Amino acid sequence: MLIQRVGILYHPKVAAAERLAKELSNSLSAHSLSFWLSSSWDEEVVRENLIDSQLLVGMGGDGTIIRAVRSASLLDVPVLGVNFGRLGFMAELSPEDAVSGILAVCTTGGYIEERALLQTRVVRRGEHNETTPAPALSSALNDVVIARGAPSRPLYIEVGIDNERLTTYRADGVIVSTATGSTGYNLSAGGPIIYPTARDMVITPVAPHVALINSIIVPESSIIRLTVSMDHKAVLSIDGQEEIEMEDGDSVEVRVSKKRARFMRVGPEANFFGGLMTRLRWGEEVLP
Repeated sequence: MLIQRVGILYHPKVAAAERLAKELSNSLSAHSLSFWLSSSWDEEVVRENLIDSQLLVGMGGDGTIIRAVRSASLLDVPVLGVNFGRLGFMAELSPEDAVSGILAVCTTGGYIEERALLQTRVVRRGEHNETTPAPALSSALNDVVIARGAPSRPLYIEVGIDNERLTTYRADGVIVSTATGSTGYNLSAGGPIIYPTARDMVITPVAPHVALINSIIVPESSIIRLTVSMDHKAVLSIDGQEEIEMEDGDSVEVRVSKKRARFMRVGPEANFFGGLMTRLRWGEEVLP
């Protein structure tokens, strides 16, 4: 893949990320490569410049990389993450290796790893098939979550799969996660870890009152429908970055998107499980 124009996004509140973004832009210029530079929060600038870009670099934590992917996936632009966060599940490079690694990708190439995205559609009570999702809510890399908006007040969330009712959870919320997001909120709620390139979805309740099944994995062909029943507020969250209030009787439909997240990788394929153990510090001796 020939890379002639690179977009560089940095977290605007991480000074080290902005400094590295400027250092990278100087290096790209010295190698006669075109680039553009922006805060990851400036969505208008990102949209204007992505159309003729072959690579989008995200410098920050996982939230910055998620923002980059959600924008880049609309045009099938691959994303390369530089980790300034804590765990860095989606990042490819450390800050120390970023400039040399990105220059290597631009001049000698890398390879693309594709991951699933979720497509979301909100259906208000009394509406059926003609609602259209807001563009900002149309895709998620990690997860789609319906959660309670009032403290100490659980929700009743009916879960259906392909027009078949599964169950109704009395819980703080329900998560629908991609394989990528399975190591995030889903894992914290007791859900399973799925290999990141798998295209299955995971349904996990959050603090359910009674649940015979804590999580269920469904194939990419499925359509999941979550319908809320409550007399207080509930919130739909997309990747923790977009939120919309839900009312009694509202539903959200979730399916695997036809679009895919495309990650640019630099070196040989990493050992996912070994990296997972290191990041989560599993296997370390627990001292009394």
